Amino acid sequence: MELPSSLKPFFLLLFVSCLLNVSTIISQSLKQEDVLFGGKFQALYVIGDSLVDSGNNNYLPTKVKSNFAPYGSDFEGGKPTGRFSNGKTIADYIAIYYGLPLAPAYMGLSEGQKNNISTGINYASASCGVFPATGKQLGECLSMDVQVNYFKETIDKNLKKRFKTKPELSKHLAKSLFMIAIGINDYVFLYNKTIDPNEFADKLLHEYMTQIQVHSTEDFDFCVQRLQRLGARKFFINNLKPLGCYPNTLARNVPSGSCNEGANLLISIFNTKLRKALAHFKENSCMWKQKWFTRFFQRRVHTQAAVPRM
Repeated sequence: MELPSSLKPFFLLLFVSCLLNVSTIISQSLKQEDVLFGGKFQALYVIGDSLVDSGNNNYLPTKVKSNFAPYGSDFEGGKPTGRFSNGKTIADYIAIYYGLPLAPAYMGLSEGQKNNISTGINYASASCGVFPATGKQLGECLSMDVQVNYFKETIDKNLKKRFKTKPELSKHLAKSLFMIAIGINDYVFLYNKTIDPNEFADKLLHEYMTQIQVHSTEDFDFCVQRLQRLGARKFFINNLKPLGCYPNTLARNVPSGSCNEGANLLISIFNTKLRKALAHFKENSCMWKQKWFTRFFQRRVHTQAAVPRM
């Protein structure tokens, strides 16, 4: 298989609903009517890893933390918050774009704060992944199913107090955006050269996609299916970022500053399969009628950490 000379990072946008308008986040100014998904959202709920972690790992017994300099040097106040970046994350920029407050880290909230928040919460945890075992070598982290468990607790213990009737709660969840950005750490911790790349991608994709589709399961509670059953209707699904272009890889690669195209190829295999699987899901979903579009970011909205992220 020929290695690609480069990989352009991109995002897949999936919107599960009856109607959809999608435009890309691009470097130039957007027109007044160019709005992602065609409207406003009441809240942003975030499931993910270090790409979008807003500080949950600060409260966990793990070696994977970012609550020290130079993290946060360009964030509000110039102090580290637990974000694996010198500034804001893509989840922060999406919240700002829709006029929402930045989604706070779930683990840092008191019960009273949880009861008063209706604009979204961030459950993301650095070093974790789709597979429950991912990242546990470095300490405790919140795997995807654990994050969804916490979201269910948010509904049962907090949102039901704020939205007194079932229709009110259902409307809130249906008008919220659910961002999912997770999966790269499954490659970091569980993949090795003795594993066939296609087989690993298929296994990871199976765990990922069956979380969206309606099936039964024995050993993995399908997280996005659970999100759907809990009331989620609109999803922003993030492709995996190029592992071969991580800062620590760039620093040690020869020549210095070059990407590891072999690692990028592994990720591109999964991303290609994910794109096809999402298209298949769109065609075969029996839960809702839906229209959807995909767009690829020509310029990723991100901030790069001065310290390698997990």
